[in-house]
Amino acid sequence: REVVTHLQLNPPDIIDVVDPGLAKMQSNLRTGPMNNITNNNPPAYNTCTTPPTPPPPVVNMPSIPSQFPDELEVKTRDELHEILNNELEFLKLLQSIPVHQEIQLQRDSILDENAKISTSVLERSEEYTLLHGRVTDLKESLSTKLQQFSEWQQQQDEFLKPPASSIVIKELNRVRKEAYRKSEQIAADWTDGNIEEFCKEFIPLRHTMHRRAAKVERLKFQHQ
Repeated sequence: REVVTHLQLNPPDIIDVVDPGLAKMQSNLRTGPMNNITNNNPPAYNTCTTPPTPPPPVVNMPSIPSQFPDELEVKTRDELHEILNNELEFLKLLQSIPVHQEIQLQRDSILDENAKISTSVLERSEEYTLLHGRVTDLKESLSTKLQQFSEWQQQQDEFLKPPASSIVIKELNRVRKEAYRKSEQIAADWTDGNIEEFCKEFIPLRHTMHRRAAKVERLKFQHQ
């Protein structure tokens, strides 16, 4: 059990060779009676891989001729050697081969297309530079506004955060005492006046005082 725990906490570094050439060399080195034993290696934790090579661009090349041109078929070995040793004759012969002519046409077409694209990019380079500057300014403006928004959001959270229970209890006790003081003052000032007027002023203040006292008791009970 301790061995299993150790291997789980400290897994061994196992490297898989994925290169075909190196893998073949490694398999050739494994010779002897151990080759007959089944390979039950644990799963690999670190695998060495080479990044995939991007495929080459697709070019519609002309088909390879199945036979030599007629002008070469009739020539002897010495004549062919003479052509190979004479650069002018060789280039003259090369220009007369249809496959070479087609390749030349494709090359010229690609060069013309690249030249047109390059010219278009150069003509619009100033526009691209202005656009890049505008995008950079907008990016900086957005970053500033996001920072300001974050600050305002924090302030809003502070404003909307409910006050502490101790502050609410203190304020409720203050207004409760104020309602009690006013009601007591009304009771002290009243002698033989109109009872309806007295009740109209005294009873609402007492109700307010008792409601606030009940709220204080409820808050204290909730935070015991």
